[in-house]
Amino acid sequence: MKEVNPETFTTDISDMNKRKAFATLKDFVLSDECYQGKILAVCGLKRTGKTTLLKQLLCDIVAYTASCAFLEMQDSDTMKMLERRIEEEQAKGKTVIFINEITKVSDFINNSASLADCFAKAGVRIIISGKDSLSVAFAEDYELYDRVRKVNTTYISFAEYHTLFPLENIYDYIRYGGLFYKNEAEKSTIGYENILSYLHDAVTMNIANSLKNNADIDERDSAFKNINETELAELKSITEKVVGLYGGSPDGEIITALTDKKDNAEQFARMIGSGKNADCYITPQMIKELEKWLKEIGFLAFIEKRTFTNVSGAWKKLSPTYEYHIVQPAVRYSFLKKAAESEIERYQHLDKQRQKEMAETLNRNMLDEIVGQTVIFDVMSSLPDERYIVCKPEFMHENRLINGYDMLIYDRQENSYRYFLIRRKSDDYADNIEEITSVAESHFGECKSVCMLYVEKSPNGFAGREGYNISDFLIAVDKYRDMDKVMR
Repeated sequence: MKEVNPETFTTDISDMNKRKAFATLKDFVLSDECYQGKILAVCGLKRTGKTTLLKQLLCDIVAYTASCAFLEMQDSDTMKMLERRIEEEQAKGKTVIFINEITKVSDFINNSASLADCFAKAGVRIIISGKDSLSVAFAEDYELYDRVRKVNTTYISFAEYHTLFPLENIYDYIRYGGLFYKNEAEKSTIGYENILSYLHDAVTMNIANSLKNNADIDERDSAFKNINETELAELKSITEKVVGLYGGSPDGEIITALTDKKDNAEQFARMIGSGKNADCYITPQMIKELEKWLKEIGFLAFIEKRTFTNVSGAWKKLSPTYEYHIVQPAVRYSFLKKAAESEIERYQHLDKQRQKEMAETLNRNMLDEIVGQTVIFDVMSSLPDERYIVCKPEFMHENRLINGYDMLIYDRQENSYRYFLIRRKSDDYADNIEEITSVAESHFGECKSVCMLYVEKSPNGFAGREGYNISDFLIAVDKYRDMDKVMR
């Protein structure tokens, strides 16, 4: 391991805005939580701002105290070596110790309890970070249970993204959101191949390294334990295929989330493994396990869907279902863009003008789908779930999807709801409003408002309904976390 000089380490972040998580980090350093055996873990996938957060905190601490040390771990380090080094820093009077890349320590998962039980309780504020975030989750399960205060940097909402990059709009967020770049030149290189490389480093290797280093998991627990180079290539291939399906298609819905039913997992495995170019035999166990790890590392989340169906004239509400949501918009955009390009290749026999029109339509559908899902997930993440249910409503009449609203927000406290239509332009609106509103009222109470959310900057409402700019709306939801205040 090596010690980093705080002054030289923090020279490149002086003009950067801070993420919300910075307040959590600083609060931990200034508090006495360590005496309760608590440590702080900064988790997140590669290139999501972990090191920048640590630099900003270190810079802030150095401004008023010299009692901190920043250790950078190496592949050859062990927990015994780290413990001896912390003891040395304690003897020098250091009370705040940053341990970066701790997941490089091969026995970290199964021998990390001393960080909380010995050093934290003795008054040392321990802040750990590492790119293999699944390893941190494993350590929390086995060694650090209930003694970790965790910050995850992988998901960044549009509202927070806008505070960091105020000149960028919702479409910039969709193209680049979730990944951080050193400069515009690096940012301009983003594309499908770059995203595949990113997935391998940030997701596949994260999972493979963490499973390899977890002594409490064996081959009976994991299909990916102790994988060799060939099997690693298979895991890479499976991850890419799974992310492609989770991302949806430019002209269809996102695949319905897996349930615990065996036949669903088997069907999904066949979907991924089908075709002449299948790289390996994919089992349902692999699919369900990979889904579990993708959720654990914060790469994959879910959006709730509430479906109402009319059969023989009677409406009824079905049990909630869920759609996958990849929390990094840049990853999802790249996969959808690639899918759209592949779709266009099927129509090379058409004239150029028709190809151009089809490409524009697919691109528009792709952006609309991502914008809609982004709005729903950001609102769901911002509003307190003890008060609100945020979902995607769907109305089926005789097995036919009715063109309705895109988001429903139910207020448990007031037993009322609001409907939202998410569109590009203010002349694009939904049909069948009266019918679907009456159906929803029977399940969610009074309809307080029907609102239109548009990408354009100064939208008008339609037929007496309120119109809001999407960016302004998301910023307001993030700020107030109360729909009554947002809609004033």
